[in-house]
Amino acid sequence: MNTHYGEILYEDSDLWVVRKRAGVAVEENGVRRDLYTELKSERLQKNEEPQVYLVHRLDRNVEGVLVFAKTKDAARVLSEELQAHTLKKEYLAVVCGAMDPPEGELRNHLGKQGRVAYVEPVEREWTKEAVLSYRTIATLENVSLLHIDLETGRFHQIRVQLSHAGSPILGDRKYGKSPFSESVPYPALCAFRLSFLHPRTNENLSFRITPEGAAFLPFLPSLAKL
Repeated sequence: MNTHYGEILYEDSDLWVVRKRAGVAVEENGVRRDLYTELKSERLQKNEEPQVYLVHRLDRNVEGVLVFAKTKDAARVLSEELQAHTLKKEYLAVVCGAMDPPEGELRNHLGKQGRVAYVEPVEREWTKEAVLSYRTIATLENVSLLHIDLETGRFHQIRVQLSHAGSPILGDRKYGKSPFSESVPYPALCAFRLSFLHPRTNENLSFRITPEGAAFLPFLPSLAKL
């Protein structure tokens, strides 16, 4: 795989686990080169049938671990795991300020207009409930490192919920107008750990990466303890 798009962490006859880099789209529907197309090319180069099945996604500007299926059966089982929450996604985020309390749950009703999500104060017929739990790992000066578990997977959920809570993600220009610099070109958010049962063998699999973003560098000693 071209390292511009990411890195294959694991591969067998049923699936890939891939590290996606920030700034790379999972799928662009033919508009430009993307991770989905890159994986199809990988199969073609090996003289394999070029089937690639999406199981879940990450925003273009978010780095992290993804699983892709090579067969319909694997895609079906992994999708069922996603719905049952046995496919577990964990995130790290560097946010502005400090969360109060330092550990807890965020539960909001999210709406969506175009490519922007927003929080409604009460449930509406067009909103979806969004739930996540967070834990502060460390605070340095005016930023904090959070560990986040998603209970739901809504559009831009983590970004909009943290902004609404008063601690937007560092480098996120869409939600909360947090500080931005050339050293933080993308939101400091990373899907750093992915765990699931192998769709054929039922083996427990878990994959973890260390975020590449510069915003995470001051927190490397704390990350090593996770």
